[in-house]
Amino acid sequence: MLWKKHPISRAALFLSPKDHPGGDIEFLTRSDGRFSHDLPAGTYVLRSAPTTMCPVHGELHLVAGTNSYTITVHPLSFLSCQEGTIQRSGQRQSGP
Repeated sequence: MLWKKHPISRAALFLSPKDHPGGDIEFLTRSDGRFSHDLPAGTYVLRSAPTTMCPVHGELHLVAGTNSYTITVHPLSFLSCQEGTIQRSGQRQSGP
């Protein structure tokens, strides 16, 4: 998870299988802003709202093998809140 290309550590992320809403698996990002876990292939809904940052919500489409995504968040503002993005292989995968 990144903000202006800087890692965000200890941010809570929640993943749930798309076909099983509410079956959340919780992760905390490490000091380098990364997290990892062995999950079966499928579509997952990711959501997170790091402290002082705008929320991020979207889908991850995992295939067998290694999957890599970049999650970018934006700071809270009194005037607006730009939702974060989830990106895989240069292809935008963001939420609403």
